[in-house]
Amino acid sequence: MYLKIAEILGVSKEDIVAMPTEILNSMQALFETINAETDSDRKFLYSELDKLWTKGIVFLGLKEIAESIKIADSTLFSLDFETQQKLVFEYMADSENISRFYEIINSALEISELKNVAELIEIPMETIEKLPLEIQKKMCGYYSMEYEENSDNSELIATLKGLVS
Repeated sequence: MYLKIAEILGVSKEDIVAMPTEILNSMQALFETINAETDSDRKFLYSELDKLWTKGIVFLGLKEIAESIKIADSTLFSLDFETQQKLVFEYMADSENISRFYEIINSALEISELKNVAELIEIPMETIEKLPLEIQKKMCGYYSMEYEENSDNSELIATLKGLVS
C-alpha cells in the first residue's frame, strides 16, 4: 500500500515510510476508505494524501528544528499549522538563524489563547483575527492573567469586548 501511495504522490516509498506514524495511519485509512474509480475520486484521494504528506513533512521538519535549537518539540507541535509551516520554511532557508526561529515561536505564543478569548467573549474567531496584532496580543495577555476557571469573568469579558469595538 505504501508503494501505491508513493506512486500517487510521485515520491519514493522510503519517503512515505519515513513519515510519522500518525500520518502513515491517516494515509492508510484514507487509502482504504476511498475507492478511487472515477476521476473525481482520484483527485480527491490525491488532494487528501497530499495534505497529509505536507503535514508529515512539516512534522519531520519541526522535530529537526526542536533538536537543533534545543526546544521541546511539544512546544512546536502546539503552534498553529501556519506557524509550523513558516518555521520549517525559515529553517530550510537558513538553519543557523536561531533568533529568527525564536521570534516566530514567541510571536505565535503571544496569541495562542486567541481561540479561548473568542469563545469566552462569544465573538467569531474570524472577527478577532481581523484586529491588529497588537490588540490580539493584548487580549491574550489579559486572558492569560485574568481568566479564572469556574468564575463568571464578567470584568474580563467586558475588557476584552471593549478591545473589539
